[in-house]
Amino acid sequence: MKEFTTEQLRNELASRGWQTQHLWHMDDVLQNYKCSEAEAMDVIESAFKLAGVREYIFDTIDEICWQEGIKQKRS
Repeated sequence: MKEFTTEQLRNELASRGWQTQHLWHMDDVLQNYKCSEAEAMDVIESAFKLAGVREYIFDTIDEICWQEGIKQKRS
């Protein structure tokens, strides 16, 4: 498999429409907690699975779109 830098991978995802400015890494947990890499990844995944996190992000998107005058699609 070809080796890619993190920046190249981010750029590829961004070119496909993914937000890549705020990626989380296991080191974000490991720098503050004594745990394994697997536990650190589980912590990050669990944090993003919380309904409140997802709801907050979507509410914030709605608020920013409203402030910017971006109209919501009708179903």
